[in-house]
Amino acid sequence: GTQQTLIANRAGVSDPALSPDGSRIAYLAQETGTKDPQTQLFVVPSTGGSSQQITHVKSGVDQFAWRPDGNAFAYAAGDIDPPKTGADRYRDSFLFTTEPIVARALPHPSHIFVVSADGATTTQLTSGSQSIATGEAESTLSWSPDGKTIAFTLVPNAILNDESYSRIAVVDVA
Repeated sequence: GTQQTLIANRAGVSDPALSPDGSRIAYLAQETGTKDPQTQLFVVPSTGGSSQQITHVKSGVDQFAWRPDGNAFAYAAGDIDPPKTGADRYRDSFLFTTEPIVARALPHPSHIFVVSADGATTTQLTSGSQSIATGEAESTLSWSPDGKTIAFTLVPNAILNDESYSRIAVVDVA
């Protein structure tokens, strides 16, 4: 029944997940020291200590899952807008769809990435207009026991109201 606080005074802490061997805890939280902080993936030893920021994603991390061997993560992150130049910098209109009335832009699709547990290497696994479902309360990413395949919920686009048209898909990590 002993309780120990591992993370305190960090904005947006959520989704803690023990590593497969129980030695580390991964979690999402707001990065610090940036003008526009985004949600990133962090790891802390399960006995306490310093956290290590694993991702540095401009759009932020939506969800993640440990690879079964504990040496990598799958995570979902949205596309970012390419830099606009000239008159395009002032064009911000978009076609209104089934997005909530308060939407100010079309949402960007989220894609799957794999990052090593130390954050050294990242590989993008999915791309295009289809999106990983991110409106759910928990991760839709699920590794196969051998770590060769990831199952996930795929939606036709990033529009939250279109998630009712979702389906289950798999991607070969290799």
